[in-house]
Parts: sequence; C-alpha cells; structure tokens
Amino acid sequence: MSLVSPITVVRRAKPSGIGLLVIIATILLAIPLAYAAKGGDPGKPGSGSGTNTKTPGPTATVSGTVSNSYTGFGIAGAEITFATLTASFTATTDGSGIYTIKVPANAYYDVSFSATNYDSQTVAGSLIKGKNNTLDATLMPVARVIVTASVSGTPAPGATLTATGSYLIMDGSTLESAEWVQSEGTPAAISDPTALVTDVQVAGLAAYKAELLERLENPPITEDQLPPNVPPTGEYFGGLQDRDQVVGINHLALERAEELPLAFEVTTSSGTYSAAADLTVALPWHVNPGLKTVPINSAALLLGKEDAAYAWVIQERPNGSSAELNDADSRSPWFVPDADGTYKIVNNVSGAEISVHAGLWHGVIDPTLTFDSVMYGDGRPEGDENCVGCHTDKFEEWRQTGHAEIFTQNINSGPGGHYGPSCFGCHTVGFNPDVDSLGTGFDDKFNYLTFIASGLLNSSTEAWTMMLDNSPGNEFYFPDLVRVANVQCESCHGPQDYTEAHRNQPGSPRVSLSADVCASCHGEPLRHARFQQWQLSKHADYELARDEGESGNCSRCHSANGFIAWTEAGNDPDQNVTVTWDADSVHPQTCVACHDPHHTGTTSGSAETNAHVRIEGNTAVLVAGFQALGVGKGAVCMTCHNSRRGLRNDSNWDTTTDKDRAPHPPTQADLVMGENAYFVTVGEPGKHAIVEDTCVNCHMEKTPPPDLLAYNQGGTNHTFFASEDVCSRCHGEGFTADGVQEATAARLAQLESLIEAKYVSMMQDLVDGGASIDLNGAATITSAAQIEGVTLSESRGRQSIDVKVAGIDDPITVNLGNVDIIGGPSGGQTLYDVSDVLMKATWNYHLVGNDGGLGVHNQAFSTAALNGAINAVNAM
Repeated sequence: MSLVSPITVVRRAKPSGIGLLVIIATILLAIPLAYAAKGGDPGKPGSGSGTNTKTPGPTATVSGTVSNSYTGFGIAGAEITFATLTASFTATTDGSGIYTIKVPANAYYDVSFSATNYDSQTVAGSLIKGKNNTLDATLMPVARVIVTASVSGTPAPGATLTATGSYLIMDGSTLESAEWVQSEGTPAAISDPTALVTDVQVAGLAAYKAELLERLENPPITEDQLPPNVPPTGEYFGGLQDRDQVVGINHLALERAEELPLAFEVTTSSGTYSAAADLTVALPWHVNPGLKTVPINSAALLLGKEDAAYAWVIQERPNGSSAELNDADSRSPWFVPDADGTYKIVNNVSGAEISVHAGLWHGVIDPTLTFDSVMYGDGRPEGDENCVGCHTDKFEEWRQTGHAEIFTQNINSGPGGHYGPSCFGCHTVGFNPDVDSLGTGFDDKFNYLTFIASGLLNSSTEAWTMMLDNSPGNEFYFPDLVRVANVQCESCHGPQDYTEAHRNQPGSPRVSLSADVCASCHGEPLRHARFQQWQLSKHADYELARDEGESGNCSRCHSANGFIAWTEAGNDPDQNVTVTWDADSVHPQTCVACHDPHHTGTTSGSAETNAHVRIEGNTAVLVAGFQALGVGKGAVCMTCHNSRRGLRNDSNWDTTTDKDRAPHPPTQADLVMGENAYFVTVGEPGKHAIVEDTCVNCHMEKTPPPDLLAYNQGGTNHTFFASEDVCSRCHGEGFTADGVQEATAARLAQLESLIEAKYVSMMQDLVDGGASIDLNGAATITSAAQIEGVTLSESRGRQSIDVKVAGIDDPITVNLGNVDIIGGPSGGQTLYDVSDVLMKATWNYHLVGNDGGLGVHNQAFSTAALNGAINAVNAM
C-alpha cells in the first residue's frame, strides 16, 4: 500500500469547448499577467493573498482545502502558490485548512501546495477560468510521528548533559509512551526518562575503562553478524590476553567504547518511532600498538594478570618526572609519562612488574637526501644517517614497501582529493593532535598548523616534492614534517629518541609479535579491519599457542614465535627451534608470522598485489615428507597445513616404525598435492595445485572479507574461511561444493562403519580362538559377548579405538599398541601387530576427515583414497 496520496483536484466551473478555449487562454495568458506586473486589484482573497498588488482584467476565485492524507483533517498554515512563467500568487490556509485566492482568469498555472512537516505536491498546467474554481489537495506527512532528539553539553566521563526531545503525531494515532533510551555502550543515568527535557549523567571514567577493556577482550562482531562462511567462534581466544602489559588499543574497540547512543523513543497506537542523539565520549587513551615503548605525554593504559588484589606503585621513574598512577588499586592502572626514561610499575601485592619506556619521536626520513632521490633517483625515501648507520638492511627493505610511500602518494592526490588529517594518524609518525608530544611528531603544533593553513592539501600532484624543496621563497617546505611522514620504524617500534629501550635493550620491549601492533592501523573499522578479521580466524587461538608453544617441535606451527624462528632457519623438518619464550610471551599465528613487515611490496588487496609472505613459490621439504613446488603464496600455508608425520604410502609401509600414528590435522597440503595415502597412486598433484597462489587464491583473494569489517568488501579475506560460493567463481555460476562434500561425507561414514565393524569382529575372533584381550588394564575381554561396539578415535596423535564393554558405563579409549592379546594363536602380540590393513585404512580416513574441506581440495585423490580403503577392508 502506498503511503503517498496524490493531490485531489476538484473543479466546479462548467467545462466548455476545449479547442477554442485553449487558443483564447494562450492568447490572453500574457495580457493579464503583463498588467499584473503594473499593479492591480487582487480583490479580497479571504485567507489568501496575491504576490502582486492588483489583478488586471477578468479574475477567477479559487478555493479549496489542504488536508492531511492520514487523518483527512485540514492543515493550517499550508502555502498554496499559483505560478506562471512571469508571475505568482500565494495563499495560506486558515485553521481549518481552507484557502481562497483570486488570480487572473483564463490562464494556466503550476499550483504547488506545501506545509511544514509535509511532502510538497504540485499540479502542473492547471487551467483556471470562469469565476469560481475549487482545487483541493491532500499532503503526505514526512513521517507518521515526527521525533527529534538533541543533547547539549560536553560529553566527557562524569559530565551532566541536557537531553531535549520532542514529538509531533501526524497520523492521528494515540500516544502510548515517550521516553529516553540507551541501546548499548556504557550506561548513563537518565534523570527522568519520560520527560521531554532531562539531565543525563555520563558514567565515570572507571566505567568507560571497563567498557574499553571488554571491547578489546570480546569478538569484534556478534555471531549474528558473521557471514555464512565464518563459523561461530565458540569460546573466543583472540582478544585481550591475561598478561602484564601495556594495553594495545585499536580504532574499532576505542570508537565503540566511546559511543554513548541515546535516543528519544515514542510509541503510539500506530507503532514506535525514534530519533537518535548519538554522542562520543572523549577518553584519555588513544590508539596504540601495545608496545612497552610509549610517547611522552600520551596516557599509557596497563593491565596486570588476574590476581587477588592490586596495589600498583611507580617504583622507579626518570629524573624530573612527577607522573602519578590512576586506579592503582585496580587491575588496569594508567598514567601519563611526563619525562623520557623508564618507569617501573610494580604490584606490591603480587610483585608483578611492568616496565614502560617513554621517549620522543625522531623520524627516519632525511628531507635533503629524499629530495635528491625524488629529483634524480628512484623517488623513494632516504634515511637519516643516525638511523641508517646501524639499520641499513632493514631501512633498505622498508623503503621499498607501501609503508614508505603511503603519505607520499596520497599527498599528491591533487585537486578534488579527499586526503586529510583523519588519515594522518596511520600515515605519519606520532600524529595525535589531542596530545602535546613536545613537537616531535607529525602533530608538531607550529609546523602542522602552518602546513594545514598553507592549502597544500589536495591542491597539487607535486605536493610531496614541494614539501621537500628548500628553494628560497618556497612556502610549502616542511622538512620537520617530512622527517615523520609515511609509516616508519617508530610506527611499529614506538618512539626511539632518548628512549632507554632503544639504546640499552635491543629487541623487547621495542619489538612485539602481537597482532596489536598491526591493529593500530589495520584495525580501523570499515577500511582496514584486517586485524578484526584475523581475530575471527583459527590463527588467533592463544589457548592453543600457550598449550603447544613451549615445545620446540610444536611451536614451529602453533606459535608466531616458533614459526618465525623456524623459517629463519630454513624450515628444516628435522630441526626443532630453541624456545626463548614462555606462556606469557607466546603468540599464535599473528600477522608477522606470515608477513615480514620489512619485506618489499607496495600493493595488496587487488589483482595488482605484490605483497609478500615469508615463504613463496616452493616449500622446503615438509614435515609430511614431500615438497610442494610452484604453489605461490600458498607455500606459507602448506608449511604447517600438512599431516606432519613423514612420508607414508604403500611403498614405505614396511619401513614405517610407528604405523598407528594418525595424520596431524589439518592435512590440506597432502590432499592438494596427492600425497601420503594408502591404496592409491601418490605423487600426482590435483588440479587445484596449479591454481595461482593455491590456498590464498580461494580462501583470501576470491573470498570477500566480512562486509562489516571491510569497506565495500575491499582487501583480502583474513578470516581465511573460504566463501560458500567460491567454487562458482572458477567452475561457473551455481557450482557449489555441496555435491563433492556430500559424496565424501558418505564415503567417510561408510569407511568408518566398516573399520569399526572389522575391529569388533577381529576381537571377537581372537576371543573365540582362545585369547583374552587386555585393554591397557582398564578391562579384560574374555568373551565375544562383552564387546558391545567400537568407535574410531584419535589420542595424542595416534589411532585409537573407543571400546564399549558390557557392564562398564563409559567406552574405554585405547591405542592399538596398548591392547594386549593374551593366549590363542596370536598371543603375545598387540592389536597393533595384527591390524595392518585397518591401520592403513584408518590413516586414509583421518587424512581426508582432518582436511576439513571434505574432498574439495582434491576430489579425485580423496575419492580414490577412501574407495581404496573401503575395498581393502571389505577384502579382509
């Protein structure tokens, strides 16, 4: 049903012949209007009046009613305008919505009707003739109920604001309630929610701090907001960790923590209507990478490990500092460092210690050398000799990256560009206009304000060169800003000037493998929220990293710490790494596990990408015993996503010593490359192995990221879960993985049932042959009737079975090597010794099952491996 009612036009003047009247009206139209310009007597139009003082010649009286389309009631104060090309006449309705106006007769008019809070209507080319005409109209209200909301005052923690609301019922419905509501965020105290004007008491800073920490700890979007290809996280491990730390703060979490969404909500008999008065409460903390190297005069929020009590003190401080701790008796104290040097903050209850190193921004770009590079060299930044002298290799890598040119490129956007200060927080060093950083960052008050006032922004495609050019009279020369332009070393390592952490403590605390470092820019909502996408992935599993990260073997794939150390050593499958970290400093597969931040590459997220990962093209020999060649950026994925048990196939079964091992999940590389299965030809890669960048192509390039975490779904998908329709992008519209996965699942179920039934019959035959079966001391089977069923399982990386024994409530889980056969022809052996075919078949079952793709990575190989195992078990 349309809510827009057309204008109702009623003419009571008797119509006459059309042709002659049209000609006469056309001739006469200009005559009365010309006289009208000289003045005439418009008569007494009742509640309407003409814009001209006199109406010459014959006149016509037009009257009518302007009504509300919802209620049918007249609209008071509506304005009606009769307009020709040369003159116009206006009337206004009375309290009943009635108007009367005299206009020159025998003329065509565009008649418009308008009223406050209504949509305007126009009748084009209306012929007004004779003496009396009726022209009515119905106008549609702009809303059934018009609601407004505003808040005055400065929204700061603890502040008192004034909220003002109003409503106007336009559809004739009956008021049921009107109240102020807050949908989410830190709760404010509304003095009288039902009053049109009321006080709003903003919560205190402690409440906002708790909200910020909660935002950092929990998933970035709700389960209802997840795209179909991303499963619910279940127990979430990717947020703020229970560690002694400087809290890393990303844009999205901070923005949401600062939100105070108020609304005035009105309910009538026709529905509920509201107006928002969303506020942003300014907090003292700022986006930062979570390093223990921080800028002077910027608030540092700390977090201690969960403990019984807290009594934080600044035990050591730099000379001249008078900084004080806030919330010293809470888990999360904070302070503002006011002098360069080291601050040692200690919890006197537990003895926990957090050292924070404060310094100034320095900047690595040398303006003079960079100008020479732009004019005569490769155009890329050149370094300050004080920095490059020690960090030559890292600087040479950095200057070839996109980080080294992001400001440079955008400042040259030219007229019509949108580049501005909202971008500088990520595209320059130390930009935070809300904090006095002592003139060392891009927000240097004098230079920055002069730069803005210069008008250089969005004015020239040579702006960067102009900022570098020290020619006499160049008003756009800004060497101090050039020094701290682009994303530099200090963006990821913290301010390095006069910082003890730089001079005396290389490495930690200036270096962090945490994804929080990247999140300080790549955690920005909509545009660069790859950090939040990563948080939704399995790579962000801190619990797994803590459980496995202290093993020199397991940490190679289960921690960023171990993976980087292993990669730097060439990913030798036989070489474990030396663990130099503990459960409080280990990280899962964060950004820097896959990406070396110093590596060259300027473009990502498009077909022209040249972004790099740590391992590309060919893998080293994998722990699974084979090498993946020509797999592009998928090589970094395959380095861990393989079975990790050495090479296993029919040709080396006799020399395999631990035959009851199960493939380590996940096993995607094995299937893509056609390796490590029994009863099937191996070493023949599937068709997906020749897809450019293999894993990355489908899971990242061709799968869009969640729309809530990527503006226009730009960039690559860093949840790593492939889209449900990704197959159709290559195989044609409508092609999905469902058919492949359904068939694979059916074969897996068939194989599982066959293996379990065969273990039951095998054990029953052993017992019937005079043997007894010892289930690792948990039970002894002496009759076939005791065996009620067997279920395949996996325990500590080995093939296991869960045996349901009569009279025992819970199944007994045993590895094959722990099932002793006593007596009978097979006495003195274990189930391991008599289960070759079943162990091979079970390996195939786990290989395909642990892949997660249910055959889509290599349908032909998966199908052959399962069918081969099914045939082998049936033939036993």
